[in-house]
Amino acid sequence: MENTNQNFKNNSFFKKVLFSIITLIIIIILTYATVTYIGMKKTILDVKNSANMNELAQANSTINYLFEMTKNLALYIYQDEDLVKLLHIEDKEFLNSLDYIKLRTKLNTYTHTFEFSDSIIIYNSKLDLITSTEYSIQNYDKPLANAIKKYINNDMKEYAEFAILDYLEEDGKKNTAFLFGLKDWKFITPDNQTTIGILIKPEWLFDNLEIINKADANQEKEIFILDNKGELYSSDAKLVKDESLNELKNIVMNQPQNSDYFDVYIHNVKYKATYIKNEMCKWKIISIQPYNVFMSQLYKITGIFIAITFTIILIALGLAFIFTKHIYVPVNKVVKQFIHKNKNISNDLKIEDELGFIVKSYENAVSQISIQQSDLKSSKKYIRSYWIKRLLMESKMLSLEELKKNDVEELLNVNLLEEFIIIILNIDENGEFNRHTIENQRIYRYAIENISQEVIGESFPCNIVDMGEENLVVLVSLKDTKGVVAQIEECVRKIQQTVVTYYEFSLSAAISDKIENYSDISKSYKKALHLLSYKLIYGNECMIKESMLEEIFESNKEMFILQKEQKLEGLFISDKEELFRTEINEIFETIKNMKYSEIMSSINYLSFLFYKIIKINFPMQFNEQIKQMNILNKNIFNSASLEEIKEIFIEIYINIHKNPQENISTTNNMLVSTIIQIIEENYKDPNLSQEWIASTLKLSYSNVGKVFKLVEKVSIAEYVNKVRLKYACELLENTNYSINDIFNSVGFVNQSYFFTLFKKYFGCTPKQYQLQKKFKQF
Repeated sequence: MENTNQNFKNNSFFKKVLFSIITLIIIIILTYATVTYIGMKKTILDVKNSANMNELAQANSTINYLFEMTKNLALYIYQDEDLVKLLHIEDKEFLNSLDYIKLRTKLNTYTHTFEFSDSIIIYNSKLDLITSTEYSIQNYDKPLANAIKKYINNDMKEYAEFAILDYLEEDGKKNTAFLFGLKDWKFITPDNQTTIGILIKPEWLFDNLEIINKADANQEKEIFILDNKGELYSSDAKLVKDESLNELKNIVMNQPQNSDYFDVYIHNVKYKATYIKNEMCKWKIISIQPYNVFMSQLYKITGIFIAITFTIILIALGLAFIFTKHIYVPVNKVVKQFIHKNKNISNDLKIEDELGFIVKSYENAVSQISIQQSDLKSSKKYIRSYWIKRLLMESKMLSLEELKKNDVEELLNVNLLEEFIIIILNIDENGEFNRHTIENQRIYRYAIENISQEVIGESFPCNIVDMGEENLVVLVSLKDTKGVVAQIEECVRKIQQTVVTYYEFSLSAAISDKIENYSDISKSYKKALHLLSYKLIYGNECMIKESMLEEIFESNKEMFILQKEQKLEGLFISDKEELFRTEINEIFETIKNMKYSEIMSSINYLSFLFYKIIKINFPMQFNEQIKQMNILNKNIFNSASLEEIKEIFIEIYINIHKNPQENISTTNNMLVSTIIQIIEENYKDPNLSQEWIASTLKLSYSNVGKVFKLVEKVSIAEYVNKVRLKYACELLENTNYSINDIFNSVGFVNQSYFFTLFKKYFGCTPKQYQLQKKFKQF
């Protein structure tokens, strides 16, 4: 109690709540701040990329405009009747004439008409002559003239194109010329490379591009032209020589898009690069700008935003403290009430804080209630199962007074004076279900019970019981009989579909006719079992009703055994051996006159009929007689004589009626069936015993043990041990659990007792058994 009070004095819960709220607030605010910052940064980058692309689009238009203007100028010169003579001069003496000087003067006039034009040249390939307004080009010994001639004769591919020429001056200095060339397309041949050329002023081109690129005076941008040879050009000749631009050049050259933007590092400084391709000149125009220039505004806003964020956090912390203090008041009151009313409860609990004290006190109370409810519910479950089985097997022997005395109507939630319908759900033997372990099969049957209860229980009061042999029986109470058959059929289909969907194995179903009196329940149950046997005809996942059998008899008249089925079943149940022998002899005499395929079909059906009759009417002898049935089937496939097969059928009949076990009361069988169900579902409980079972069923200890031993030939304790050992073997074969974990998980308490029992039944220790099984699997 002192520890509890100390925790309360330290206000552990208050501190935890306050810390949680503060942490949550900080996480929310910081998350919001981070998302906002990322959003702002993305917006700025998107706006900047869009602005850069618009500027480059204008620069691209400028180059297209220059291309069109120079092309028009060249065409204008080409159409000038005087100047065009320079393209076709064949006499070198003409170069010394006054007319040649006049033509050069006229050419010079065109040059100064346009501000972008540096000079105009006319190359006459016949005379290998360049006529220009500039002497440095006119003189063939000059470097620029040689570069122009080389380009026209070797590199010019189109009849009209822009080119950038690199050449060395006489003093060794590298220089660049922008040339537009227009060939004489009317007379162009491999020997005729006559061309009109216009040299563009590089400073005019780059000045115009710089004006567009640096519309904002505060933006530190640089613009470049990348030609189709991968050479970079700029107004700053020193800048393009910088080797750090090689990465920029390589990225742009390898980009397949006509325009794009990307990040690049130059001298360890991050730049935003944007480019666009000029289709006319086959150039790419590139603009670069340092990140920190256009992101400076974001950095300023970020500083302000951080200050605001911390201010909000401080305010939120104050509000969190006030709010936590406010919600702590009722918690403290509840704790004081618990301590006042339960002064000793805290001594048995590990208390961390005030809320933990409340929760654990509440859990302790709920646990006690849950244990009581669980015991009550478990007891009712087994009693309900017992009475459903009695109604199914011996309803004729149960009086209404006896049923009401035992509160069966309240227990089953039915009115015994109402009508009923029986549904038998049978798990089809298609391999999927049988591949599971015994424990998992039990779990699946329980799952099918729950599904059936949920589906049918929505429309009708019903009770479900597991009758073994993969049969689940549903007893449906009908308060309103109008249209119920169609409803029930729909419910059965839904159950079948659900089981197939979730568990991948199928169910077949048999539905009885309406039962007007509760005393006819056992009779209808036998009929429903009989219906289920016709699954042989309808196959797995079928739904069989009594009305369907009439069609079978009408459509299979040649199968005379079907017509004798009812009579043969009556003779088999009765102890009239002579009449039975006469009927069997008559059947086999008829079979002798059939074709081979019909003989095999008839004998197989007769074998199935015996199987069904024994299973329904002599359940206690079913396991023993099934061995004889297996011998019969084996003889059939080994081509045994009809006489031998007939004698096996008669021998089975005689063994059934000589066995005194069937005299055991059906009531005892139902009691034993219920006890076995309890053992199978509770074998893991170490407290499971004959006394526990008798208490659950509200029957006497001695009577329960006596009846069980009479039917099963072993005591309840021995049977419990066998069940536990069965599941222990399953765990040894299929898991890697330790021996200690296994014997605890199946309900044994003492390891020594477990080892003694195991060796008694299997002749080896659990470990040896596990190794033997794994060795066989290997």
